[in-house]
Amino acid sequence: MKRHIHWALLLLLLAVPAVADLSRGVEAYNAHDYQAAYREFLPAAESGDAFAQYNMGILFAKGQGVTQDLNQAVSWYLQAAAQGNTLAEYNLGVLYSSDEGPLRDYFEAAKWYLLAAEKGYALAQFNLGLQYTSGQGVKPSDTQAAEWFRLAAEQGLAPAQFNLGFIYANGRGVSQNDGLAADWSRRAAEQGLAAAQYNLGVMYETGTGVPRDDKQAFNWYQRAAEVGYAFAQRKLGNYYAAGRSVGRDLGKAVTWYERASDGDDDRAMFNLAHHYLKGAGVEKNRARAGLWFRRAAELGNADARFNLGVLYATGRGPETDLNEAVYWYNRAAEAGSVSAQYNLGVLHHRGTGVRQNYGKAFEWYKIAADQDYGPAANALGVMYAHGAGAARDDTTAFTWFQKAANQGDMYAQNNLGQQYTAGRGVAPDAEVAAAWYHQAAEQGVASAQYNLALAFASGHGVGRNINAAVDWYRRAARQGHAQAQFNLAVLYMNGQGMRRKPALAAKWYRSAARQGHLRGQYNLAVLYQTGSGVSANLEEAAGWYARAAEHGMADAQFALAQLYQTGLGDGAGDGGAKSSESLELYTEAARQGHARAQLALGRWYDGLRPGQRDAENNNKNYALEWYRRAAESGLAAAQSRLGALYAEGKTVPLSDREAALWFGRAAAQGDVTAQYHLGLFYEEGRGMAPDLGLAAEWYQVAAAAGHAEAQNNLGLLYDKGHGVTKDPVAARTWFLRAAEQENVNSQYNLAVFLDTGRGGEKDLAGAADWYQKAARNGHGGAQYNWGVMLTEGDGAARDLVAARVWAALASAPENPDDVRAHAVGLTDALTPLMSADQIAEAAARVQSWQSRD
Repeated sequence: MKRHIHWALLLLLLAVPAVADLSRGVEAYNAHDYQAAYREFLPAAESGDAFAQYNMGILFAKGQGVTQDLNQAVSWYLQAAAQGNTLAEYNLGVLYSSDEGPLRDYFEAAKWYLLAAEKGYALAQFNLGLQYTSGQGVKPSDTQAAEWFRLAAEQGLAPAQFNLGFIYANGRGVSQNDGLAADWSRRAAEQGLAAAQYNLGVMYETGTGVPRDDKQAFNWYQRAAEVGYAFAQRKLGNYYAAGRSVGRDLGKAVTWYERASDGDDDRAMFNLAHHYLKGAGVEKNRARAGLWFRRAAELGNADARFNLGVLYATGRGPETDLNEAVYWYNRAAEAGSVSAQYNLGVLHHRGTGVRQNYGKAFEWYKIAADQDYGPAANALGVMYAHGAGAARDDTTAFTWFQKAANQGDMYAQNNLGQQYTAGRGVAPDAEVAAAWYHQAAEQGVASAQYNLALAFASGHGVGRNINAAVDWYRRAARQGHAQAQFNLAVLYMNGQGMRRKPALAAKWYRSAARQGHLRGQYNLAVLYQTGSGVSANLEEAAGWYARAAEHGMADAQFALAQLYQTGLGDGAGDGGAKSSESLELYTEAARQGHARAQLALGRWYDGLRPGQRDAENNNKNYALEWYRRAAESGLAAAQSRLGALYAEGKTVPLSDREAALWFGRAAAQGDVTAQYHLGLFYEEGRGMAPDLGLAAEWYQVAAAAGHAEAQNNLGLLYDKGHGVTKDPVAARTWFLRAAEQENVNSQYNLAVFLDTGRGGEKDLAGAADWYQKAARNGHGGAQYNWGVMLTEGDGAARDLVAARVWAALASAPENPDDVRAHAVGLTDALTPLMSADQIAEAAARVQSWQSRD
């Protein structure tokens, strides 16, 4: 409550009955001719006239017509008071209670106020009430204060009515009564007291002591505002800004905020700054916004200090200046702004504008959190969860997350869900976790939307619902959540929860990839490489592989190496410009344990890379090392290759046992080549005891997968009944399947079966066809038998020249001795049957055939 000091009491002089001599003094005083007033009052005062003595006190107190002299004023007032002059008693109280007066004596003031008050003088009663309120010169007493204010108020003194309304509103010295508070405020307001008009507006606005009525509130605010009451002017600005009881008019809102700001209302300045910042009702001007925030901040407005800090931190008003931001955040924090306290915690946590200091961050977070500021409580939970600024403590982290979540902090709700999901600081509970995720997700927290999508996708804590998962992934993805974008792309690619849409998959992979999501970059590259959902573009594929590869993603390094090696760039795959890059990428991926890259390096140094045209980089020891690493990582192809090296004694000592071991590991994983070799090892007893039954089983597995040699060998076992029941039909069937894959031995074996009718009907034409195919593929026995058929005209037209050609080829040194012997015999038998020209023609054909190599 502000003390109301009244020095000008001239209006009261008019109420004194006119006395001839004194009336001239009053007239001179009212005409501001104070010297004349002095001349008129002095004789009467010296003659003992109390009224004249009182007026002489006024002249000396105010220095009107005389040199100001408070001691003289007191002297004259005392003479008048001694005669019972109430006004003199009151003015003595004023002099003694003046905060700036040299005579200040609150006890004397209270004594004189009491004398005037007991005579019913309202101003004295009012000021005595103030004395009891503050305890100046009297023992503090709200009850006494209320009583004196009541006596003055009942006489119609507006300030007393105002204070009495305040007392009833706060229940000080009286029973709290909003109705009486409103009633006394109204009496003061109707007398034009702006502060009362403002308070009455607040009461109507809030429905305190009167029915809530925005129109009445607006009217009382307007009356106070029009006489310059800044608080009321700000309230009018609020009403126009919100369109409450009047049409929304941002221009008028700004006008009233400006008028209130001129009256040093810091909250109006704050509001005005926001209007300039947003361009609401006034042209957008961030510099002006900053100036008004600063003015309000300098007046102590904590919110303005905080916002000024934000402007400096973000560069949205003044230029970015983190030092200024920290300064204003500190000022706001000192003034009690929890937002500033929290932001200071954030700055120290991140080391932005200040040296990173987890301890300081923790202190500021704690100050704000203890005031029930949810974001700060959440931040404390994060610090405890990560052991930053405090010892890691999942239980305490859970407590802070729970406190913040219950206060409505959406990020804490998500964090609390994660605590329940992982069972950190609390027993795992998928249902509770999902409930918290849902609360945060509905408020737009992208990570919570993602977590909720995961729950629906997996059925953890909620019923499995892929459509709901898609919906929440999409919401999070649209907010830029990279992992949600990636997962959504996967669902579109696989057609889960929707139709398969590779183009949309590509769109979301791209969104995730642009944010640096490595798997998103990799998958987008795959789409460009395969032309799925996008037009095939190896350059684009390579670009995205490269971005993921640069961040160490082994799969991308391997894929890019393959692309460079086999399909992209000058000299790709043949030792050209991209060849060295391929080697480097394979090596980087291999060193990270990428098994396929290790296998590729093994093949590279083994001289088996696609398109390899020289042995410049061949190194069998390197090859063995990388094969072994890949094999020990469990890669079947590497195990199979390592088995082959041991079986052949290349780079490593020949060891059937080691070969069998590696073939066995690869075969168990479904490597067809290893399955074939394992069957061969069981059949031949290499590295293990012979077991034709197991040989047949492994041949069967490999043969079913399409391995031609395994099919041929299985056919031989069925033909001989080794390890299986003898079955010429099965043998003939397997020979056919292998022969169709250009397996020359099976082509020959099938021809024999058709020639002899084993395993089915005899078919000389078919036999001739397969003999011919096998013969052209270099099979000596087939070349001889095909020559015989051409000699005899069985299954094919008789052609002695061609028969002699195939007999000659069958007699080549690389063929078995028995085949060569039969072939020589056939040649001898043909000689007497042919002319010299035919023999010469046959010789020429043989030479032509042999020259092909």
